[in-house]
Amino acid sequence: MSQINVVKQLRGLFEQPLPSSAVRRIVIWHDPAGEFADAFAELAANGFDGGSEEAVPAKEDEGAAFSAGCAGAAAGGDGSSNDASTVGASETSASESGGWLNAVHAAEELARSVRFVDAADGHLFNTKRLLYREDAQNDILLYRRRARGELEGDWLADVELYAEHFQADYMSLLIDELGVSDTDEVREALRMYKTFFNAAPRRRKFAAQAAGAATRDAVEAGILAVLAGVERPTVEDVTRGLAMALADDEPGTLARLRKMGAQDAFARFIQTRIGFDVGTATEGGVGAGADGAASSANGVADGSQLADDIVAHLLVSAASCTLPPEVFAGLDRFLSPEHARFCLTIVHSWMAAGDAARAGLLEMAQQVEERCDMASRLEGVSREALLRTDVLPCVDEVLLSNLMGQLTQGLDCCDEASRVIAQRRSTVFGERLTPYYDALSAAVEAQRFHRAHAGEYHLASAVDVWKAYTSEWYVMDTHYRRFCCAFEECLVDANPALEDATKGLADYVDGIYADFLTRSNECWANATEAAWAQTGWVEGITRQRRFYDDVVLSELAGSAKRVVVAVSDALRYEVAAELRDRLERETKGNAELGAMQGMFPSTTPFGMAALLPHARMQLSETDLAVLVDGMPTATTAEREAVLRKRNPNSRAIKYVDLQRMKRAERKSLAEDAQVIYVYHNAVDAAGEGAHGEREVFEACEDALQELVALAKIAVNDLGASRMVVTSDHGFLCTRKPLREADHVSSADMEGTAALLGRRYAVLAGEASSDLLIRMNMDDVDGGSYTGLSPRSCLRIKRPGPGENYVHGGVSLQELAVPVVRFRNAKAGSKGYAEAKKAQVALLGTNRRITSNLFSLDLYQTEAVAGKVAPETYELALVDEAGNEVSDVQTVVADWTAPHAEDRRIRVNFALRAGVAFSERATYYLVARVKSSRRIAWREEFRVMVTFSMMDDFGF
Repeated sequence: MSQINVVKQLRGLFEQPLPSSAVRRIVIWHDPAGEFADAFAELAANGFDGGSEEAVPAKEDEGAAFSAGCAGAAAGGDGSSNDASTVGASETSASESGGWLNAVHAAEELARSVRFVDAADGHLFNTKRLLYREDAQNDILLYRRRARGELEGDWLADVELYAEHFQADYMSLLIDELGVSDTDEVREALRMYKTFFNAAPRRRKFAAQAAGAATRDAVEAGILAVLAGVERPTVEDVTRGLAMALADDEPGTLARLRKMGAQDAFARFIQTRIGFDVGTATEGGVGAGADGAASSANGVADGSQLADDIVAHLLVSAASCTLPPEVFAGLDRFLSPEHARFCLTIVHSWMAAGDAARAGLLEMAQQVEERCDMASRLEGVSREALLRTDVLPCVDEVLLSNLMGQLTQGLDCCDEASRVIAQRRSTVFGERLTPYYDALSAAVEAQRFHRAHAGEYHLASAVDVWKAYTSEWYVMDTHYRRFCCAFEECLVDANPALEDATKGLADYVDGIYADFLTRSNECWANATEAAWAQTGWVEGITRQRRFYDDVVLSELAGSAKRVVVAVSDALRYEVAAELRDRLERETKGNAELGAMQGMFPSTTPFGMAALLPHARMQLSETDLAVLVDGMPTATTAEREAVLRKRNPNSRAIKYVDLQRMKRAERKSLAEDAQVIYVYHNAVDAAGEGAHGEREVFEACEDALQELVALAKIAVNDLGASRMVVTSDHGFLCTRKPLREADHVSSADMEGTAALLGRRYAVLAGEASSDLLIRMNMDDVDGGSYTGLSPRSCLRIKRPGPGENYVHGGVSLQELAVPVVRFRNAKAGSKGYAEAKKAQVALLGTNRRITSNLFSLDLYQTEAVAGKVAPETYELALVDEAGNEVSDVQTVVADWTAPHAEDRRIRVNFALRAGVAFSERATYYLVARVKSSRRIAWREEFRVMVTFSMMDDFGF
């Protein structure tokens, strides 16, 4: 039975300070039904500190008397009744108080003594004499079996007029504990749900949520909120909580509603707020059966089915706000036009309720979509209508599938696709398809590049081709890399509705990338073939063999006392371009990107040797190892020896070893060093693995993160203000298996191969081939060699796997070795620039909202580049008090387009249903930084919308 702590409340009264003119406190405890007679008797006997702080049981039926009557007090030794006792006073004899036996107790916590007096009929004169004559100092708790206000013929009427009053009936105490209004309507509601209020935990939760409830509806809303397991008794939260609880049904939400007598309140709540008739959801409705039993054997099916029906009604009604009526033909059961706006508000609130809530909504929404065949219904709906709809997950699948199909067919829909990506990728249901939107975005950019540069591959000058690649063409490599990364993510968690469309798009992207590789490298080969045959390099382009003298020494020539050289194996030029951007955004320094033509063959032994200081390079005739100035270069220790020969204050270390060092060890390593080579191997290690073509692009991302971290180590631990990032070679990598026509045979070469790879051959002496490009290798000592390389992107046929990821040849992707120069800058120093986040701003001057559904155009003020980093914002309309009166929309500001018109986005908003908007009030569109909740800006708006509020449900 319910426990109400009456003693605690009484004690609280006496602990309050006295009014300024009072010398003591008299509290009359009215208990006309005698419900708490035993409680008073125990209190009189033991006092506040005598164990009576325990909760006192109240009757299940508040109108019934306790089984034990009010004895008034313990029997005295002389047989008289003990109807008064004093707390805090010295013990007195029976004769001193008119024959009463007084129990005396200590109450150290109370500032004054409290005397407990039972003003029972037959003792009223003695009680009055006690109050006015015998004890005019102590506080008095006067217990009366009489209702307050019944003063006629009352000996203590004058005391009733000036004393404080305490009503100790169960319902009054419950009302006080819950913090609700004391009205007949509330009392009746509390009686109806006595089973619910039987448990103290439920009472505590109710009091925290529904304090101040003044109507039956408000009481029922609080009860449903507790049973739904939500923190607030709002329509949105209760609807969400009930739907999720019904879906989980552990061990039976419907059974709990029936047990608490709340099944009718639940049905009325759902009918009133979203227009759904619970009674039609299951046979006989929630209260099926004469005894309230579930309509199914165990109730689980009822709960799950009911949850599906509620979510179906929410989604279908909410979607009807933006989609044409014909989409919902035959779905009248789940459609309530007059409640549609409120359903939309509830769905948006559900989406904003956290990851677990969103996951639950997604799962139920997908079941509803399958049940209602929503994907098929949306075929043919205009793209504009679909873009305004964010409550159906399959909208994203329909949009993506349609756009992927158009791109695959070669249609020019880049602008439209970019608009869709900008609007949908940050929506709640769009975020789950991020890899698909990323794949579409990369495919769009690849198609844009393909169309924009189709007529550029006719340059005759090798230097012009080099400049074209290092300034613009390399971006196509970036688009392809990003597409492949996104595509692999799509394969990991495949969406059946998008699987075929995504694979078709992959074939299309592979095709235009292969075309780019072929045409750009044919242009490169035509412009360079004569120079390669004559000297083995192209005049006018910096050579990799000059790296130490031209780059490292120039960094030391200024004020820098130390330079760190990061040599990242197979770091391709386009990846280095992204590294430059990240160093700009994620550090306090500045970075610039250059390129040099790599060695032939573009392999690790030759490339690593070329980066070291040397006068001559040779190929050992015994083991074909690459030597510089007669010294081996295969290991880190051997390379450090070469460095020390030129500058004794040089060090060489692997990145993995440096990473494992403690800071003190790093400082010790750099103590006397002027040049520190750090060898990093993420990309080539992945490319040479069993699944190189699948993992190499992911490894590029790892390399970027590690090289940014290395820059910070160089500055903070190695004491270097400058770092150079370079590579030994680049690489070619394509996703699709190669065709037979993509190979050449080693039989087409005349001569003896000393070194042979898929993209190169080094032959002893003179050699020739009608199908391969001849490379002069006279500057490599140790013998007479001739190099051969397949044209364009062909591979030399060799047994075994690993032909998709290759290097060693003379393509732009293999030979364009990056040089990133990073210079740390301190605040206030010359050239220092603080990194900042990209910002968004409103377009247009109209600041009036005239529809419940409205759209706003924004633009990103600066492109993401250099020191401008991406940022994510949340936008919402709020009232003057800061309360959100619209849904919250997310905008990701990460556009890199140089022109402002290409950085525009339209954002759709919905005003919250149930909010009374005033044309005289001021509202604000607020942009918050999502990560910190900081308000970036706010714009004043007027809302000129007349919205009819629905009947309130106690909120």
